[in-house]
Amino acid sequence: MGEDLTLSEAKRRRYPSVGAIDSINDIQEIIDAIEKDNIPRDKKRKRLQFQFSLLSSKGRLGLKAEDVPEAKRILKAAYQRHMKNPPT
Repeated sequence: MGEDLTLSEAKRRRYPSVGAIDSINDIQEIIDAIEKDNIPRDKKRKRLQFQFSLLSSKGRLGLKAEDVPEAKRILKAAYQRHMKNPPT
């Protein structure tokens, strides 16, 4: 399976289906699901980084323009919580 997961680990994983990402609450739901997932810290960090990169590269997804800086801030904070040596 991908991400070095066993078949049973991959089948047990469930992320919420948030549909369109059009609010800060949707971003927070994704972060909560990633953080609750029973996977190593580095995989959580990579997923959070991927979410941040999607927000940055695809523009604002479905978010209002004024919500983008807040979404980036909370994704960055979640990412930093899973770093080996978080910045002080």
